[in-house]
Amino acid sequence: MVYVSSFVRDMFLSYETLLNLGLLANDFPSSQCGTDLQTSNTITAPSISATRSVNDGCCTATPHSVTCSYPQREAAPPRPSQLPFPCTPENNEWMRAWLLDRYASSTFNTCPHHVLPSMEDPPIDIHVDQNARPKACHTPASIPLHWQQHVYEDLLCDIALGVIKRVSYEEPVTWCQRMITRKHDGSPHCTVDLSPLNKFCQRETIAMKSPFQLVR
Repeated sequence: MVYVSSFVRDMFLSYETLLNLGLLANDFPSSQCGTDLQTSNTITAPSISATRSVNDGCCTATPHSVTCSYPQREAAPPRPSQLPFPCTPENNEWMRAWLLDRYASSTFNTCPHHVLPSMEDPPIDIHVDQNARPKACHTPASIPLHWQQHVYEDLLCDIALGVIKRVSYEEPVTWCQRMITRKHDGSPHCTVDLSPLNKFCQRETIAMKSPFQLVR
């Protein structure tokens, strides 16, 4: 957003803009006041600043800090051979506490300061028909005013976790679809409409059981 005034002769950048550009550190002014644009990471500082506010707030680590109040992210422990107590409705609270503690460092670790672990496998290829005409939405979606901050922080959180990455302005876009929709409770939900791409994808037919059948 830019404000133009005939009485202003200079350009002023807001604090949030300076963070997004990587010109200020996340803990400014307690640390070094400036960074080199050629060597600084223009994503880490603003991403951590936003993701810290959308989590429970118990972590006070800085972007370059070694310590973090969240548990170190680890692989999920193996399946237990038996439960520590009978699986009865009376023990529901004990079961909940035991599950949260057992998987605190893996499944339930919501630390926004470390990238999620990735599988060591070759990249997945999307087989698209060579005669397909790419479809891209170059017009930004209209985000309701009361959603804008929430959506912005969610995107920065996903960037910090390594789920998505920024696309530079110099990179041409061939396939691009909108991704914001509404949940049943009225909050925004980030999901991508891949129906235009699915029309031209060469896919295998895989029959799977429903989640209810799998659980049974």
